[in-house]
Amino acid sequence: MWQKKQERVLVHSNKGYSLISIELFKRLEEKINFECFYATYNKEYFLSSIEALYFYDFTIPKIKKIIEFNGDYWHANPEFYNENEILKLPGQEILVKDLWQKDAKKIEFARSKGFDVLVIWEKDYCNDKEGTINKCLGFLNGNNQ
Repeated sequence: MWQKKQERVLVHSNKGYSLISIELFKRLEEKINFECFYATYNKEYFLSSIEALYFYDFTIPKIKKIIEFNGDYWHANPEFYNENEILKLPGQEILVKDLWQKDAKKIEFARSKGFDVLVIWEKDYCNDKEGTINKCLGFLNGNNQ
């Protein structure tokens, strides 16, 4: 199990985003007719509150849609981690349930600003790229998941 978790880290760039997520976002960008924002194209879109500044992985502000791409390691996919595990990220250790709460707060903040949010897990994209792209396109076209 540990080795599988470590292998997942290798798909992450040293710039704060995963290379596999950029693959998905580029494919989505080719199929939509709206201005979008993601790490390597227009930069990540952000929303701010008094307490925090939240950056979102893939955003189309005009239609108020966000897709968050959760890396299995970086966001502690519940299929691989339990809530009481400690996740060792660069420069910090965090209790998995605290990480999940942090991610949930970020998503809830976007929803409070009128955005619809879809979360895609790395494992799901890697196992079914075309199915995930179709799921994302359906979401972006108004078929909320």
